[in-house]
Amino acid sequence: MMERLVMLRLQADGCRAEVWLNDIPVASSVTQTGALMVPVHEYLLPGDNRLQLVVSPAEHRLPGPVGTSGGPGGPRLLGQPARARVRLMLPRLGQPGHEAHARTLTEIQLELDPEADTGESRVEERVVPVPAHWPRWRWQELPPIRSVEDVRPLITRFVRLVGTALAQGDVDGLLQASQLRLEDVAQAYGQSTADLAQRWRQRLVQLQQQGALRLALPQGRDIVLRPCGGGRLVQCDGDDGLPVLRSQPDAEGHRVYWPLRIAVLRGHCHVMR
Repeated sequence: MMERLVMLRLQADGCRAEVWLNDIPVASSVTQTGALMVPVHEYLLPGDNRLQLVVSPAEHRLPGPVGTSGGPGGPRLLGQPARARVRLMLPRLGQPGHEAHARTLTEIQLELDPEADTGESRVEERVVPVPAHWPRWRWQELPPIRSVEDVRPLITRFVRLVGTALAQGDVDGLLQASQLRLEDVAQAYGQSTADLAQRWRQRLVQLQQQGALRLALPQGRDIVLRPCGGGRLVQCDGDDGLPVLRSQPDAEGHRVYWPLRIAVLRGHCHVMR
């Protein structure tokens, strides 16, 4: 287990915000209110790393760097500017999630003036080296997908099969499709692939027992395919910009989301991130 985690913190107020790290969307304000803090080892690369913050008004869709859509934003007080801030940081030993005890590697702040709102998104980026040795991930060796529409039928079928299996209580299908992701994540955090897979399986079983695996299965054209990772991966969203694989809302309106960033290898889909 790594003692120090490189963390990303996103805070958005009155706007939609999405963070891309090395051309992969890794955090969004659309699935959570308040600050979002996530470790990002599996997205980091040797040498320079590119961090992008995309912000748009809450009432508009959120195009990412590749021109695709996002989801809903939070409320904003009348006359107050909408703003978002992302920090890439290295917390001190023993303080993995404490913002006040972390060294900032880079940060981006963006603000939207409600008086001058044109509905356009704003994008800003930073390039920063991140300490530690990061491997060259397997998705980087893949050829770019020539046409997303050419693989749409394959990806649509895959998403529906995984979603149907989850809805029927079969959690192993998603784990098997995510084997390459599990191996990468285990390597990124110095863990055992078997132990990580077991913890993920236990979590899925727990959700099943809680009745949280009631899924809204998407139709083919309801899936928005977003190229990422230099065109080597495809993220699968709904037309609202949220991950397409999601549970039905519970009594309090909460959902569980499973982001899918898929690679197509020899006619088969694999969840890579």
